[in-house]
Amino acid sequence: MFHSSGHMSAWGIENMGSKSKRTVSVFSIVHQVELDWMFAKDSGGPISIIALANKTTNLGLSLIVQFSNGEIGWFEVSLDDLLDPTSSICQVRQRINWSGHLEPINHLKRTAKGNSLLSSSKESEHVLWRRTLQDDVPYLERQSLINILDEGKVLKSLILPNGWYVVTLHSDSVRLWDCRDASAVELAQCHIKLTAPPFSLILLPEYEKVETVYHIFMIDKSLRGTAFAVRIPRPRRRSSVSSIRPEHSYGTIKEHSTFKLPTDDEISMFVPVDPVGWNFTVSDNLDTFNREVAVSITLSGLVQSWTARMAPDENEVQWLQTSSLETLLDDPSLIGGSSMHKVAVIDSQKTLLTIWDTRNAQLEYKFSFDEGEYVRDLDWTCTPDSQSILAVGFAQKVVLFSQLRYDYLNAGPAWASFRQFNTNSLTPHSIGDSIWLSDGTLVIGCGNQLFIHPKDIQPIDPDDLSVQSLWTQVGHDSRIENIFDVASRLNGPLPLYHPQFLQQCVLSGKMELAKMIIVELSYHTQSKTMAQDIESSLGITPEDFYQSDEVEFKEEGAPRLVNGFTRPNFDQNLCSELVSQLKETSIPYLSGKEQISLAGIVECMSEEWLHRQSLDEWGVRYLLFFKHYNLQKASFPSRSSGVSFREISWAFQSETQEILVDLVMKTFENKMQWHHARDAGFFMWLKDTSALKRHFETLARNQYMAKEERDPVDCSLYYLALRKKTVLVGLWRIAHWNREQGATMKLLNNNFDDPKWKTVAAKNAYALLGKQRFEYAAAFFLLADRPKDAVNVCFTQMNDLQLAITVARIYDGDDGLVLKELLEEKILPLAAKEGNKWLASWAFWLLDRKDLAVRSLMMPIHSLIMGTETPGVGKIFLADDPALVILYKLIRDKTLKSLRGAEKIPKGAEFEFVLHCARLYDRMGCDILALDLVKNWTFLDTSLKTSGLLDMKAVLSRRRSSYIVDDLVHDFKIEDQMPKQPEKSNLVKPPAAAFSEPTMDSFSHFDF
Repeated sequence: MFHSSGHMSAWGIENMGSKSKRTVSVFSIVHQVELDWMFAKDSGGPISIIALANKTTNLGLSLIVQFSNGEIGWFEVSLDDLLDPTSSICQVRQRINWSGHLEPINHLKRTAKGNSLLSSSKESEHVLWRRTLQDDVPYLERQSLINILDEGKVLKSLILPNGWYVVTLHSDSVRLWDCRDASAVELAQCHIKLTAPPFSLILLPEYEKVETVYHIFMIDKSLRGTAFAVRIPRPRRRSSVSSIRPEHSYGTIKEHSTFKLPTDDEISMFVPVDPVGWNFTVSDNLDTFNREVAVSITLSGLVQSWTARMAPDENEVQWLQTSSLETLLDDPSLIGGSSMHKVAVIDSQKTLLTIWDTRNAQLEYKFSFDEGEYVRDLDWTCTPDSQSILAVGFAQKVVLFSQLRYDYLNAGPAWASFRQFNTNSLTPHSIGDSIWLSDGTLVIGCGNQLFIHPKDIQPIDPDDLSVQSLWTQVGHDSRIENIFDVASRLNGPLPLYHPQFLQQCVLSGKMELAKMIIVELSYHTQSKTMAQDIESSLGITPEDFYQSDEVEFKEEGAPRLVNGFTRPNFDQNLCSELVSQLKETSIPYLSGKEQISLAGIVECMSEEWLHRQSLDEWGVRYLLFFKHYNLQKASFPSRSSGVSFREISWAFQSETQEILVDLVMKTFENKMQWHHARDAGFFMWLKDTSALKRHFETLARNQYMAKEERDPVDCSLYYLALRKKTVLVGLWRIAHWNREQGATMKLLNNNFDDPKWKTVAAKNAYALLGKQRFEYAAAFFLLADRPKDAVNVCFTQMNDLQLAITVARIYDGDDGLVLKELLEEKILPLAAKEGNKWLASWAFWLLDRKDLAVRSLMMPIHSLIMGTETPGVGKIFLADDPALVILYKLIRDKTLKSLRGAEKIPKGAEFEFVLHCARLYDRMGCDILALDLVKNWTFLDTSLKTSGLLDMKAVLSRRRSSYIVDDLVHDFKIEDQMPKQPEKSNLVKPPAAAFSEPTMDSFSHFDF
């Protein structure tokens, strides 16, 4: 029996159910045992108790107690202790305390550190919770109840950083609550007059951290706001009680200042950023390096990030817009920002998720959920090493998304879902809100309940496809214990032997280091036991990477010693053995697809090793990635779309194209057709015009011979681009099986220099367009001597950029008007629209605008093209590529025109460009290459100029080669400013005394 006085009595009954008719007797076991635990923390006393036998522990008895304040407790007690008459106090262990809301939860707030949580119901019932641990399992302990049922509806609320005080915003006041006790006490209030619905209540970063003073602000839909100064009681100290001033011994909240947000945009949402690793103190300067405090979005989809602070010497709030980007999402329904410069935006239909990098104005991810799955909530957190995780909330589930490393070479996604929490098996109520606490704990509010999901990941469930997919992505590594481990595997630094890291080593010119990694990996995979213990660094020191590119590491054939053991040399045999090992042994930190890719790279490096003496560094880059593309195409046909203009750019700049041509032709067994040439980018990078036409004619013959039925239609475009109509006529003459033979022969036998027959050919071209025979239509446009129309058909109807450029080059030459107009009117605007700097630089170089080719790598492309509008939407992250900095470095000093372009780059842009590429390396998991880039980069010294150009002496002194092409003569006419030179036969060697330092003009007539 439990008494309201807090005591318990136990009684025993004898002779119950006895077979003999004996008198049932009742006797006392214990009397007046104190039960203080039932009245702890103002519980109000129990109103219902259920006792259950507990067979899972040795305690014996479980008590489920409902208290008058709405809480339900689960207690465990030993039956022996409970009924021990010698004990006056019963020892009880509390397992769980259910102390939720009376009404459904609709909002959750947290402190910056994530150790306290404020839950709010629709009826303005607020409960403050503190995160604690029990047996290393996180749970929430109810700290205080803020009951404001009689004080008016709460519009917004905020927990102060120390977790003991809460501020609430009402229609007529702002109030400060002391939550150190079980029932919160109002300390102060400040009367206000709202003129528009409020957006949010946000904590301001402080210039100086004061233990008892904070500043908060409220901003409404008119973009006008009010800042408040909040002073909380000092911590209770016995020695200082008498010295505390009376007005400071109690909390106060006062209006500090008013402000207007510095923007004229029509903002539809203004929300605080999720305080991921947030600190409420800032530097003494208000700049873009400060923590963002809020993000906003307009009805047209313009996202703006804001930072603010309370001016140290002025009575005002200072605002600064730190970033801006266009999403082109009309009437967005939801936005969530992170202090790690990430923003998630949901469209008006609530089914499209987009994730943006606000620092670089880039779209990183886009995903459409199934119809009927409406996004309700967005919450951000991050790992201890700053990897972002996003929780996307729906009616009855929460899906977690993690960052992935940037993968420019395979155009892989930058985000992926990896875990899902479903609540429909736990409660019929919909999710009201969810929020992250510290250490990766996710709290989900459903109805009047809070569900806590720790960061730990349970062992693989064969029915859980999301977990299986997760393990596939993180590779052969069983040391994944929680979601932070997952994020680190998916987005942390790569092991040195990862295929992406090796590829970036090759691109950055560190071929010898890539070979060293292959040698070390081969050594460590000699046995399965060794392979399981492979370190991500393979024992290679960072100093090997930080050395300048000009340092030669080891002469070929010289053995290398590591810890007293000799390593073999890099050769084909070593590569072959390693490929075999990779097919049989699982390597830590690599998935199955990544191991296949790694084996392909090893094979490609083996191929490169054979041609190392005959190819320059440009050719080596192209050959390796071209070979790797072909291997990937064989393994994953659906992912193959040809080499990109990144690889084309390497081959285009190569001075060993003859060797590359032979290797590419050998790859296709000297039977190259157009789809082969397009995959290799062959006619994009081949510069020799005679070789260009020769190989194009071979391709035309291969197109004709490709099918068993030799159809002249298949090669018409190619022969007419070569202006070899007679060859085409001969092919039609023997095509007796083709029903179009008669009409076509009759037409082709006419003189197409006659305007009459040109018109007839053009009419046939338009008729073929109507039948959607686009390639044949382009051929008839060439027959009509209308190459621009033919090129437009290839570019627009056939969507074949390479074919359009190739036809223009073959038919009209590289200096022809057709190619010039195609590049200027189609290709460059396309590059500007897509942000494709590789394509833009290649096009400018082909136009002989090498100065713009250099500038386009660093500056926005649209700023270099007359008549091109600024893109209205943030670019996708794949538009950037850290290898651009390598191309810039190599072509910057290649010719005088490119040097002239580098000179015109705005001051400081090169510095920002290098830092940006270093950040991209870091985002790719290649941190060590990022450090190498910033450590060894040599900036162009634009302070030394002569006659408007860079000082060539300074340039030549820092180059490994003194070969710089002089291509300025025809463009800038420097020779017009110089006196006429004597004939070569009249040249006389000047005496030594007459020698003087040459000026810049002296270089204008010589090739360097």
